[in-house]
Amino acid sequence: MVVEKFVKTKKLEMAYEVTGPEDGKPVILIHGWPDCPRTWDEVTPHLHNRGYRTYVPTLRGFGNTKFLQSDARRTGGPFAIASDVKEFIEGLNLAPVDIIGQGWGALAAMTLSSLYGTELVKSEVALSEGWQLFDKLSLEQVKDYWYQWYMTTPQGGEYVRKRQSEFALFMWKQWSPDYQLTAQRSQVLTSYFQNDDWAEVTLDTYRQRWGYEPFDEDYADMKVKLGQSKNISVPTLNIIGKEDYCTDYKMTSSMKNYFKSAFEQQYWDNCGHFIQREQPRDIALAADDWFKKN
Repeated sequence: MVVEKFVKTKKLEMAYEVTGPEDGKPVILIHGWPDCPRTWDEVTPHLHNRGYRTYVPTLRGFGNTKFLQSDARRTGGPFAIASDVKEFIEGLNLAPVDIIGQGWGALAAMTLSSLYGTELVKSEVALSEGWQLFDKLSLEQVKDYWYQWYMTTPQGGEYVRKRQSEFALFMWKQWSPDYQLTAQRSQVLTSYFQNDDWAEVTLDTYRQRWGYEPFDEDYADMKVKLGQSKNISVPTLNIIGKEDYCTDYKMTSSMKNYFKSAFEQQYWDNCGHFIQREQPRDIALAADDWFKKN
């Protein structure tokens, strides 16, 4: 049985799991929303067999990760999560490290790569997410983002706070319609949403994104630096499913212009948003191949 460990960052007591050969090459796997560390359970064995030691953090607002200060703002969004992951990497002395991220995790990884480059991130695999696309949405993507604007309303806020599991599971059915989320998997998944901060971190993420909450000035330096250059010098493999009804793959082709090192984009047939759950072996093999080349 895997023992959950904890590391302190400036704002969090962050839960994480580490498995695989003790002398293995470290790789961090960052889950998305609304998901949890269990999303990597069928990916990590394939990575272990290929010589990797896997580090799987639990993001702010999920599971047993806790804020150190009761009065701290429950900030969400890529700057906050990227800051947490940066301090996680530094706390465990892993830099420079390979990263696999999905959704929120992919956006955090690319944010880290843009801000800190290869001193922090050696190479990355970004799943189910694009880069710098929020200001040029297609109408198809606007339709798929309905849930984000619903959460900016009082009604949406109340729904997320009172019916978080129902809300999250509806996203799963929409975004990965062919994935069989069994009753047992649903129970384990939603247990990670019982964290008292889950709803507030979730709501802050999307309200801040679209200007319905003020920006958290604790991350002002990161915002200023990213505003100066959104380019990424870290080798990046981007994989998006063609049946992903959260991220419209057709909208992401323009992102290649931001990548100044090795960059490859793959669109996988018959895959939805939670692609690492649907094709765990293939994701592990693709990541291994990318990391070995870069």
